[in-house]
Amino acid sequence: RELERYRSLVDAMPDPACIYDAEGRFELVNDALADLYDATPAELRGQRSHLVEQAREGSADDPFAALVAGEREEVTGEYEVDTAGRGRVVVEYRLSRLVIDGEFEGVVAVSRDVTEREERERRLRERERELAEHKEFTDEILDAIDDVFYLLGDDGTLRRWNETLPAVVGYDDDELAGKHATEFVPESEHDTIATAIETVL
Repeated sequence: RELERYRSLVDAMPDPACIYDAEGRFELVNDALADLYDATPAELRGQRSHLVEQAREGSADDPFAALVAGEREEVTGEYEVDTAGRGRVVVEYRLSRLVIDGEFEGVVAVSRDVTEREERERRLRERERELAEHKEFTDEILDAIDDVFYLLGDDGTLRRWNETLPAVVGYDDDELAGKHATEFVPESEHDTIATAIETVL
C-alpha cells in the first residue's frame, strides 16, 4: 500500500519524474517526463534510461549502482535531452533511493527544466569574456601612451590608468586603486581639481 501511494505521488508530480528499477529501466513514468521524450508513459516503461547511462559514463565509479547498493543516498546532476518539439533541453535531476519497510523498491528520479537558466548563464559568461577582451585591448592602447593617462569615476577616484602613472607617482597598482585625483597634487590645488572634476562630470 505504501509503495502504491508513493507511485501515485510520483505520477502526480508537475515536474518530470519516474521510478527506475535496479537496472536503470523505467518502471513508472509520469506524464511530464513522457512529454519531455515526446512519448507516452507506456512506451517508456521497461526502456533503459539515457540519463542513468550518462550518469554512469560521466563518473569514475558507478553512482547508480552505489545508489542501488545503499552506498549512496542520492545522485544529482544535469542532463541534456534532445526533444522533438523544443530542441535541446537541460534538466537538473536528483536520484534518490526508494526504500519501504526496509526493502529497496527502486530509484526515484525528479528533474527540473533549467534550460532558460543555463542560457542566461551562458550569455553572462559570453558577455564577461567579451568585456575581458575589450579591457585587455584598451589596456594595451593605454599602455602604449608615453604620457600619464588615467580615468576617474564619478566620485573623482581612479578607475583605470596606464603603466606610466605608477612610475610617475611612486605607487603600485594596488595602492593606486581607489585613490582620489587630488592626492597627486599639492593641497593648495585640491579645490581647483575638485571643481574641474565636477565641471567635467
